[in-house]
Amino acid sequence: MPSQRNPRAGATLAAVILVLAAQGAAAGAQLFGGGGQGSGTCPPPGLDSVPDLDVGAFISAPWYAAYQVPVSYQPVDSLYCVLASYSQYSTKFGTAIKVLNYANQGAVNGPVTCTSCKANNAIDLSAVSPPLASGPTAASKLVVAPGFLVNTLPPLAVSKVTMSPNGNYWVVATGPSPDAAKYRWAIIIAGMTGPAQATDKGCSPSAMMDQGLWLFSRSPQAPEADVAEMLAVLAKLGISPERLVKVQQEGCKYEGAN
Repeated sequence: MPSQRNPRAGATLAAVILVLAAQGAAAGAQLFGGGGQGSGTCPPPGLDSVPDLDVGAFISAPWYAAYQVPVSYQPVDSLYCVLASYSQYSTKFGTAIKVLNYANQGAVNGPVTCTSCKANNAIDLSAVSPPLASGPTAASKLVVAPGFLVNTLPPLAVSKVTMSPNGNYWVVATGPSPDAAKYRWAIIIAGMTGPAQATDKGCSPSAMMDQGLWLFSRSPQAPEADVAEMLAVLAKLGISPERLVKVQQEGCKYEGAN
């Protein structure tokens, strides 16, 4: 089961630039494939992002983190009021997506840490589709990188600089919703490869490679049934939930999340 701990630690979202380089170096030539739950080899076999993602619907409303694996740019002391929102914009190379990651440090409604927001020293993050991704799962893969890279380099160059030819942000599962937002929950993995650390409960995101895992909900307070469904899906995918930490969302005002 996911951990309920939420102690304080260090680091900031600004570390994302260094993280992109570190992930690429750690991942090396490792590719998806091989392994599975309890097999001792990871990532899980056949792991891929979801087919036929409706990107417009996916980014039409904010996402709230119910559980996530701490990473250097979202450490445990910033797992309060975590949300992500996305908006499309145009560059000279085509369409890109602005990535706003919001959190409070130390406590609910504590100091704001964010990307692509109006806060002082906020890093601008953007995403583009990896040019080498193809087929029905291409839309659910993104390359997330500092905005200045996305705005000044073509997508193929962004993929090369971040060492993520097939994307470093994958939507690996979604829960349907009857409204315009279309999706009520989503599971995201991040990093240069799939979860790479073998455990007896499946493949866990590697701390050394700074790999991320998020259980997102459209609701700030994720319904228990949705969390249970996401955990069941993780098991089917061969992804371990052991490093997940519950994100505190109760009482959040999300001030500055714009």
